Amino acid sequence: MLAGKGAGALRCWSCGSDTVPGCRDPFEPRELQGPSKCVGPPPLSLALSAGNIRPVCTKAVVKLNEVEMYVYRACDWVREGRGAFCEHLAQVLPAHADVRSCLTCVGDGCNAAPRLLAAPRLLLALLPALCSRLFVQ
Repeated sequence: MLAGKGAGALRCWSCGSDTVPGCRDPFEPRELQGPSKCVGPPPLSLALSAGNIRPVCTKAVVKLNEVEMYVYRACDWVREGRGAFCEHLAQVLPAHADVRSCLTCVGDGCNAAPRLLAAPRLLLALLPALCSRLFVQ
């Protein structure tokens, strides 16, 4: 099943700090038109495999030569796990590059955040326990 086509498509920020300085953190989107729709077919590697395929927003942080930090934001496609962009990034980067993080989120423009939540379901599950500790005297 493919998601993300049509009027209700997910919208993600799409830029790289190597060409758009405002793409790095803190995010300054003044140079961009706004989040763009995630449309089109997913990568062939995902399309040929079983399982639900859905669009997500991605934010990757890459460090080069232990000095320069680059941020990339884009639409991605995932199937029960890590997205195609994150997998591809790890394979094509040179040896002196280190992927510091490559996270996904679902929600229009969510990849503008300085830090993406890697496990929001876990945090929601722990919320009642945290709240009870805060309000117990």
